[in-house]
Amino acid sequence: MGSYERSKDIIWPWIIGLSVAMGLMIKPLKAQNLIPNPRFEQITDCQKALNVPTPIEVASPWYNPNQARYNANYYLAVKVCLPPGQWIDQDAPFPNGFISTTSTYQVDAGQVVSDYGTYASAPLTATLEVGRYYWFSMRAIIANGGGSTRVSQEQNSYGLLLSDQQPVYANQHMLPLSQYQPQIIFSNRYMTENRTFSSGYNDNVAARQLMQGCFQAQGNERYLTIGDFLHPSYTDRNSTLQFTDLSLTKMPDRIDLGADTSICQGQPLTLKSNVLMGQYNPTYRWQNGSTDSTLSVTRSGLYSLTITCSCRTYTDSIRINVEDPNLQLGPDTSVCQGNPIVLIAGDGFDRYRWSNGSTASTLTVDKPGVYQVEVERFGCLAVDSIQVYSSSECCQLYLPSAFSPNADGINDNFMIITGCSDIVREVELFVYNRWGEVIFKTQDIKVGWNGGYQGTSCGVGPYTWQLTYTLPYKKSVVRQHQRGIVMLVK
Repeated sequence: MGSYERSKDIIWPWIIGLSVAMGLMIKPLKAQNLIPNPRFEQITDCQKALNVPTPIEVASPWYNPNQARYNANYYLAVKVCLPPGQWIDQDAPFPNGFISTTSTYQVDAGQVVSDYGTYASAPLTATLEVGRYYWFSMRAIIANGGGSTRVSQEQNSYGLLLSDQQPVYANQHMLPLSQYQPQIIFSNRYMTENRTFSSGYNDNVAARQLMQGCFQAQGNERYLTIGDFLHPSYTDRNSTLQFTDLSLTKMPDRIDLGADTSICQGQPLTLKSNVLMGQYNPTYRWQNGSTDSTLSVTRSGLYSLTITCSCRTYTDSIRINVEDPNLQLGPDTSVCQGNPIVLIAGDGFDRYRWSNGSTASTLTVDKPGVYQVEVERFGCLAVDSIQVYSSSECCQLYLPSAFSPNADGINDNFMIITGCSDIVREVELFVYNRWGEVIFKTQDIKVGWNGGYQGTSCGVGPYTWQLTYTLPYKKSVVRQHQRGIVMLVK
């Protein structure tokens, strides 16, 4: 009994069973969380602690499966049943409720004098499904008492147990549940706090760690228990795990990059999983080695993504086809008036629309101008245009070899004859007499010589003429020169 009393003096400052500290109200977790009262905000009972006149609040439906009683000296770390606004402790390590579980082991003169552990259990809101993967997470701190410095070692023994039966020690006080095999052990990679604490709880708010992991359910698990399951035998071992903000959710069965699809040339597609995986602490790897959560695609090909979580791997692939309508009207060209050409957009498109409103795959043009067509295939659009010029090669200007200005209405004027007068520019027509004197000139293609000079009719005979003009040729112009003799007859 003496040994028991001595060990009790050591462990009582740490053992609080299911004492709960309450703080600010936080919105409930999402409906898929299978853990009830995960932040210990719902208080249904105020149980009186041993040797403590002030009752301590208790979160329901949480309980201690090995029937450990509440700590007599640890009430400063919890909110007690006082009127609203009155707090015994203003500096609890969590802004909301938390639960503490304790593990103690002490050897004196070769004899085990202290071997205790408290646990926290609760029924799940739904039974776990056979073969399904689940993800667990919580925020926690390990507090270390009794002068021990083995926090980094002790955290390796705390874990999470999911069971189909309540793990209860009937009629026994604070015995460890080390015969159970937890699904998750909170190893060093989840917690890095290595401080030594001599106070009743860890007041280092910044030391809160995210502890998480996943497992595959055997099926029919209905209860959750947190505590020291490995229970390593360290001399002078005394630690407390304080935790809150628990979550247990189903992991997705698969990821989906979507059905094979087509994209338009020049319009990148961002590939990503249909499931938000960030909460599972995943690593990503695409077929090109990228480790980002998304991938921008601009080329045709087969793309695959592998997402690895701590207990399972997801893979999916998708084939992307880049649609390029490949519309080409060809280089700029020319047209002769009266001799139309056909512009061809090509076959295989779902829709055509020319600048003049035509919806055919071809367009016949006989005039110069800019012509544009828009096509569509598989929802992708392409536009091309072409400049059509008047061709200088097919524009001819003629002058008669003789004319008779006798007012009979037939060949009364010597003038330019052409079918493309609308594109002829910078016209200059000169007529000379036998002495080389200019007797007629004009810069108007529609004005001719009537056979007179200075109001007097000229005599019959030959007269020399000279014509200069310009014609458009693509984006430039070509100057033309012509000479000849015309006979004036009566």
